[in-house]
Amino acid sequence: MRRNWPRGSFRLFFTMLKTYWHHIRSGFLMRTYATAWPTALAGAYPALFLLLAAVAGMLIGAGAGAVMALAAGLPRWLIAALAVAGGIAAVPVASPWLDRTFGIHWLIRIYTFTIAHACRQVDGIDERYAIFAADLVAEAQAGTADEILLIGHSTGAQSAASILGKALALDPNLGKHGPRVSFLTLGGSIAMLSWQPEADWFRQELQRIADATEIDWIDFTIAQDGACFALHDPIESTGPKHAEGAQPRPKLLNVRLFELYSPETFRAVHRQWFTVHFQYLKASEMKADYDYFAITAGCQLMADRYQHREAARDFRRFRSKRFGHLADRLLHGIN
Repeated sequence: MRRNWPRGSFRLFFTMLKTYWHHIRSGFLMRTYATAWPTALAGAYPALFLLLAAVAGMLIGAGAGAVMALAAGLPRWLIAALAVAGGIAAVPVASPWLDRTFGIHWLIRIYTFTIAHACRQVDGIDERYAIFAADLVAEAQAGTADEILLIGHSTGAQSAASILGKALALDPNLGKHGPRVSFLTLGGSIAMLSWQPEADWFRQELQRIADATEIDWIDFTIAQDGACFALHDPIESTGPKHAEGAQPRPKLLNVRLFELYSPETFRAVHRQWFTVHFQYLKASEMKADYDYFAITAGCQLMADRYQHREAARDFRRFRSKRFGHLADRLLHGIN
């Protein structure tokens, strides 16, 4: 984390410019907007806020320079100089406030980290995943449990998928012997990594998961959660193919946020996207069909618990009205 988590307002600002240019050049932002416009807006607002802060600082500096030039007869080049100074000063002044209010820093860092991860530039991460994958295989071969449940939340869904893909490389029969192997992704953003052109290695891992039909995979998302790809098939849109004759996986299910809270609380929190994004891991106010602690500590296997729920397929609510037609073309994978 320390090696890959840029600090300092100016370093973050220039890291942001580099990261967003990569997302624009690679087509990632257009792909995201066409497929899930709330996710695209959530991804774009850190850059928008920081750039607006810099522009505001430049306008304030230019205004001050204009006043000084007119009132004191100072040279007009002072306007441009103060505009530049205002823009520079606005970054460290506004950045901490924007982070406290809107959480922009961690988003910029995550987007940057994902690109480095796609390019295999994160030292040590594959070794850590390999250890986790070996432990998973060893536990499955030991056969002492009824179910092994692998869970990934948010960008952790990328890590969990990669670990499972590596485990299947070690043991292609994982899930066919011993305990049931269940894979649960919550508020996931697998597409953030799998859509990177450089992440062919990750798409291969996803293909292994797609082929392993004995492994139960449920993907829960919340429609109001702009930090995930809600009801989005991370296999179908990436390039890997669903196993022939098998039900498409993962099973896409919606966490009905209004069931988790009283009406009063729901009205208060449904637009608080930080609260919504982490609700997957929290106890709910009301007893509901989705219950993280019942899934992880209850007496039912994950697949059995949600056998009664039909998967949501072909969910188009969040496709861009203007560019949504591109989503159908993008379903065929990375171009």
